[in-house]
Amino acid sequence: MANLEKLILIVHNVGQGLAVSFIEYPSKYVTHIDLGADVYHSPLGYLSSEYHVYPDIVYITHPHADHLTEVEEVLGLLSNNKNVYLHYQDYDWESVKEKELPNKRYLIDLFMKLKGQAEYGNYKGDCALDAWRYTPDKAKEIFGEADYINNSSINIVFRWNTFKIYIGGDLGTSALEKTINTNKFSLEAKNTDLYIAPHHGHKQGFSWEWPQNLGKPYLSLISVQDRDSNIAQGYSTPEFAKGWEFNKSTRYMLSTRNDGTIHVNMRYEESNPVWSFKFS
Repeated sequence: MANLEKLILIVHNVGQGLAVSFIEYPSKYVTHIDLGADVYHSPLGYLSSEYHVYPDIVYITHPHADHLTEVEEVLGLLSNNKNVYLHYQDYDWESVKEKELPNKRYLIDLFMKLKGQAEYGNYKGDCALDAWRYTPDKAKEIFGEADYINNSSINIVFRWNTFKIYIGGDLGTSALEKTINTNKFSLEAKNTDLYIAPHHGHKQGFSWEWPQNLGKPYLSLISVQDRDSNIAQGYSTPEFAKGWEFNKSTRYMLSTRNDGTIHVNMRYEESNPVWSFKFS
């Protein structure tokens, strides 16, 4: 961690889906979480054109189509001799396909192809990444058949010294609360600074137990599509988050719907943590 000069977090504006990038400097090591994209924004294309980087490792929180849109682009990187590692859980893939919309099932097939070509790996950067999960079988046993894919999401605590970011995948409320009440997780996730809300900020993934048990984040960051009416209002309140001042107004939640792609630049000045925000 001593070699790290700054860390950039990007929550990409992909509408319905999720794509999150961490870029470490000076090494330019890139951790990319989920492969959401839309017709207006390609996260992998954006990383290449704006930052001149590509992912070193891709974490797939769970295999729903809106988290797999750019699978083919990763296959393209591999075909161009880019060494991209892949981190995921294994599922009954026929069951996953059956639960997906028919016109999106091809993405599961492409992911199967990617699994066969990319080497499985773990994070190797200069920060700390801890991944927590219920296996698909355990999620099915505890939370039921209907939502076991969401509830087996890999959820991640990413930490650089005192900066701490949580990414919740598509966990539902029950799975999130059970995770929060796990001793090891609660110690790791306590006093998270930025909370990338699970399940696109939906009510089905919201829990007051996070601020009550683990402390309020400064901000919740939500990847959400236009006209989605299911966002939990609690994220926008001082009861959930400490808040941060933007243009003389305190915000408790940022969203891709309202703010576009969200960039957070983190660094230390004389051992003091400093961050700044940019939107595009």
